[in-house]
Amino acid sequence: MRSRELTIPGVELDGVLRGIDYLLNINLGYKVEMGQHVVVIGGGNVALDVARTAARGGEQVNLQRNLSIVQALDVARSAIRFGARKVTVCSLESESEMPAAREEMEEAEKEGIRFLHRVGPKRLVGESGTVTGIEFLQVSRVFDETGRFSPQFIEGSESIFPTDTVIIAIGQTGDFSFLRPEDKIEARGGRIVIDPDTLATTAPGVWAGGDAAFGPRIAINAIADGKRGARSIDEHLRGTTRPERDVTVEIDLHGRYERDLDFEGIARQKPPTRPISRRIGIAEVEECFGEREARREGKRCLHCWTNTIFEEDPRAGTECILCGGCQDICPEDCIEILPVALVREPPPEVWELAPILENGKRVGSIFIKDEETCIRCGLCARRCPVGTITMQSFHRKEDAVA
Repeated sequence: MRSRELTIPGVELDGVLRGIDYLLNINLGYKVEMGQHVVVIGGGNVALDVARTAARGGEQVNLQRNLSIVQALDVARSAIRFGARKVTVCSLESESEMPAAREEMEEAEKEGIRFLHRVGPKRLVGESGTVTGIEFLQVSRVFDETGRFSPQFIEGSESIFPTDTVIIAIGQTGDFSFLRPEDKIEARGGRIVIDPDTLATTAPGVWAGGDAAFGPRIAINAIADGKRGARSIDEHLRGTTRPERDVTVEIDLHGRYERDLDFEGIARQKPPTRPISRRIGIAEVEECFGEREARREGKRCLHCWTNTIFEEDPRAGTECILCGGCQDICPEDCIEILPVALVREPPPEVWELAPILENGKRVGSIFIKDEETCIRCGLCARRCPVGTITMQSFHRKEDAVA
């Protein structure tokens, strides 16, 4: 991947860096010369990664990677300079509009990083070939009426923001400069063109996935692409289609299903963080949960693989007696028992079962449950006196294929 370019005058000046290049060099242990006032242009997570690394003096990683006395002393001298560094993140968006994660912004503020919102760079200014400032325009809006990204600027609102280092972090795209025409691999819009079903590229025997093919996504998508691509490659080498795995759904019936009291009310646990004074170089900020916090976080799980099952069997004596106990005990009010006559459009199977009186009206009751609101506490199953409601878990099991 490579950083997206900012097409404004002055980007060729010394002291102007690209976010991805900066992070790559820091993580590889190379020294990156920085000024005292760093401005990061961008509003996403990468921009905050860059800002927080710059503020902490990421160059100190050389201490761990190089044992040279000269380099160690150089790093020490640099560390002194880093102490006075100011870092400002400048974004088109307001604070509420920034795409960066809220946690990232909060931690950045704790580390002393400042934010300048609703400004757009017009040009970079410099002296003797080195950047000395950014000319910004005020932003009137970032998104249009339909919610599409369409920034508009206020003419005549130009102002110069002094700086000696600018890091551009406005996004990233694929770097396919290594591809040659004879490779026959087509790339368009910063992505490799693929068949989305097989991940095959336009070149025979070549597959692609992940960010290079789909754009920036989360890691689990890339892992899925790897599995899908491996299957396609295997079928290509075998010269035949692999059979689909047979999937078996196994059901577990819980005799007594219990959850901890008020488990749905447990607040999300925040992982402990490294003290500000120890956030140097590329040290991780978030640390591990303690045992107590880890157990509390685990108890928040709603067990989506476990569900309330409603089955009546006259032979087993599990016919619903309409006692309403499940409706009374439900803590989320997601169960309701109503006369069929009050339901505007009951399911056809319910409508057919409801008996008809002499006056032509249908009678009987209908049981309604809101599955999206249900927290799977299991209280309705425990309350049911005839066993109509049970708690059952399921899991998928794939049979092996030779």
